[in-house]
Amino acid sequence: MKKSIKNSFSKMILFIVTIGIVLGAGVYRTALSAEKASFQAKIPGKDNYPIVLDLAKQGWPKKLIQPGLVSISNGHGPMGIQNTSMEDLSVQIMLKGFPGEVELEIPEMEYDHKTYALKQPLKPEQVFKIDLAVEVPKKYRDQLVGFSGEIQFINQKDQSIFSSIPVHIVNSDYGDPYKKLNIKPQPAFGQWGGKGKGKPSEGIKGKENNTGKPTENKQSNEKDKKEENCH
Repeated sequence: MKKSIKNSFSKMILFIVTIGIVLGAGVYRTALSAEKASFQAKIPGKDNYPIVLDLAKQGWPKKLIQPGLVSISNGHGPMGIQNTSMEDLSVQIMLKGFPGEVELEIPEMEYDHKTYALKQPLKPEQVFKIDLAVEVPKKYRDQLVGFSGEIQFINQKDQSIFSSIPVHIVNSDYGDPYKKLNIKPQPAFGQWGGKGKGKPSEGIKGKENNTGKPTENKQSNEKDKKEENCH
């Protein structure tokens, strides 16, 4: 009888531990999913938003198990890296300025696993995605701005740059990284990996200036009409 009770108690403990492991794994996967930075980009293009990964916003499961590993991807759905030109593009991905190990995967595309060059041209309006696992060495974790890297999309034919995306690894426990980097947060992209919008490029500045010019021209025309009526 005592042996039977002991066995039942052991089975109950084992069951509780198993449930705890399953639930814990689920919580951890959910935390990782929420803390993955998502982004989209256009190639060719100069107006892509920088990616800002704030280590201070990691959840406790991530800080406990993998504090020095961050993930960047295009997420699910239509978001991705899109060819916005009218031509086929031969694209190669290059990573610059990452001090630790980086693992890059390009799902659903055939590519060279050493050079990260796509084996097939990217058609106009075609979208592809990437998954990036970035190691953050310990000495870079306790700084306002740990380091800044870059994801580059290269033309395989002449090695020119189609487009690029800055990647900033920061820790807001040590101050305001957006002020330090002189960029603005983009809350629409979420808290973890919250993007920052850098200084407008020349193309954006031109658009902003153009929006002001029609107003000036309208005021000038109205003034001319008034002067004609007076005469």
